[in-house]
Amino acid sequence: MAELGCEVIGLHRCPDPVAAIGQADGIIVSGGNTWVLNKTLHDLGLVNVIRKAVIRHNKPYIVWSAGANIACPTIRTTNDMPIVTSVVMNSLNLVPFQINPHYIDMTLSGHNGETRDQRIEEFLAVNRHEVVAGIPEGTLFHVDGEALRFVSANGKPMKLFRYGEAPQLFTEHDSVEFLMDQ
Repeated sequence: MAELGCEVIGLHRCPDPVAAIGQADGIIVSGGNTWVLNKTLHDLGLVNVIRKAVIRHNKPYIVWSAGANIACPTIRTTNDMPIVTSVVMNSLNLVPFQINPHYIDMTLSGHNGETRDQRIEEFLAVNRHEVVAGIPEGTLFHVDGEALRFVSANGKPMKLFRYGEAPQLFTEHDSVEFLMDQ
């Protein structure tokens, strides 16, 4: 980020993380374990602080992997193992749908476990009102207010899952703004 003229300061180095979010020009959340990240944000009282900074004060929120999971209403579509005990599933709710980052549309030879599609379908069987967007590596969502755009640097499509419906593929040329109305 230094090449872009940005100074990045880790919240773990700030004596007052709440004040640091208020003073920051933007927020970057990297990958890691979603369970640990979400629990840490709740423990530090940062969930509503970050949400207000992004929604009310229009601060950029740049994320990947676990950072994308916590942008959802909950972290229930993470691929991470729950390595910390936490009953807190609610997260930032910056977008009204669930994201499954690192989405892979494949079946591994010799692997007898569930595919990613099957795991998402299991989630939807219990959470029928939810929508899950599977986004592969090299893709992203760009949110600007209520506007939503899917961007793919490698041409890979997003796969959208809804209960009881066949998954739909969307390229970066397709409109996905309807997801903001979920």
